[in-house]
Amino acid sequence: MARPFAGPIHPGHVLRTGFLEPLGLSAYAVAEAVDVPEGRLTGLVEWRKNPSRLG
Repeated sequence: MARPFAGPIHPGHVLRTGFLEPLGLSAYAVAEAVDVPEGRLTGLVEWRKNPSRLG
């Protein structure tokens, strides 16, 4: 039986569980590497930021 659709997955969840945690990276390290303000990336990872309004 197919599982019911739970809704869209927040990009911050994908970033945290798919990349940061498995690779042992911090939001700060990634923000520095890609030249993005730390608060913007941390807000995305903590689901406080809407990804469509990050610009």
